[in-house]
Amino acid sequence: GLSRSSLFAKFKALTGMTPNDFVLNYKLKRAAQMLKSNPDMQIAEISDQLGFGSPRYFSRCFKAQFNITPADYRKKEDKQS
Repeated sequence: GLSRSSLFAKFKALTGMTPNDFVLNYKLKRAAQMLKSNPDMQIAEISDQLGFGSPRYFSRCFKAQFNITPADYRKKEDKQS
């Protein structure tokens, strides 16, 4: 028994993010883990598995979150390993 606007307000008060931003943040953190642990998996495959509409949108969101493209992130992680 909670309205959508009340849910969003309470969620934002608790987390500082909207529910949509929270889910996107979670997906991008999961993507970073997958890029590290699955070097043979294509970036398009990762974006599909995480439910992004397109690999292009995934890359744009990833770069906005981490200030680096998914491909460059993977290269950086490979050098550190």
